[in-house]
Amino acid sequence: MTTVDIRDVNTVEGCPKDLIEKAGCESFVEFRVSDSIEFLRNTNETYDFIFLDGSHTYEQVYEELPIAFEKLSENGLILFHDYFPNLEPLWPSSRSVITGPYQAVQSRLSEGLKLYVQPCGSLPSDWKTKYPGETNTSLALGAKYV
Repeated sequence: MTTVDIRDVNTVEGCPKDLIEKAGCESFVEFRVSDSIEFLRNTNETYDFIFLDGSHTYEQVYEELPIAFEKLSENGLILFHDYFPNLEPLWPSSRSVITGPYQAVQSRLSEGLKLYVQPCGSLPSDWKTKYPGETNTSLALGAKYV
């Protein structure tokens, strides 16, 4: 497993590399500091699962998406974060919408990218969420199709 971030940021719990070690995952998780586009362009690997949760700007996701698609294994999945279908709010407690991921995906789909994208919808009702009692998620899964 490879995880990529633009920088090794510190959190209250520690930096990502420290958290990987703390979880005992250093034997199979590699943490790389890199721009996502640069990393994807320069890797020879293919991946079963790619989580795009970086910049969230239209321009970044628009550029990332075809490169990630190319690096995706035949039955692989791309997980998008902050994906707001039809640019509509997902939670009554927050009317804000992040536009970049959805708009970039829609642009690439209209250009012929063969990716089926399905919003994940609601989480189980007992999951702890950012907005208590509101279980919609901004996650969406993408899969290649022929």
